[in-house]
Amino acid sequence: MSECQLDELWSLVHPQAAHLPYATIFCESYGAAWVGRAVAPVSRLILAFVIGKRTPENANLLLARVKDVTDEHIPFCTSDQLPEYDEALLHP
Repeated sequence: MSECQLDELWSLVHPQAAHLPYATIFCESYGAAWVGRAVAPVSRLILAFVIGKRTPENANLLLARVKDVTDEHIPFCTSDQLPEYDEALLHP
């Protein structure tokens, strides 16, 4: 494989009304959640994904997972220019 596309899906994670009293215990996991994914454009195969916040750590984890499922290199990557990918792509 010579190319992959990096993209994110967005979702909102929020507790149901019955669970609001307990929400303060896990408040860091609520709010905007992202599924970062790497897709092979020709076959539409999802090479790797990460669920979490949009952080440099998760961008690094996504590219590390791509490297794990390919032949030990990062293929040519295209993205929507999310700033977190800059550092991850320059220092795999």
